[in-house]
Amino acid sequence: MFYIDTSVLIALLVGDKPVDKADEWMRRQSGTTSHIGQWTFTEFSSALSAKSRAENTPPS
Repeated sequence: MFYIDTSVLIALLVGDKPVDKADEWMRRQSGTTSHIGQWTFTEFSSALSAKSRAENTPPS
């Protein structure tokens, strides 16, 4: 059993720079039970929202 941190999910689903490391780590966990915390949903939506705002904010 292992815990998947929100940062790993963000890297995998958004394709941020550490996606290769996150993908490799997830593949090594194949065959084991994975878990995410209840706060992961909140953290994930917050991170996506912040990323969206940062990308849509014009430079100062």
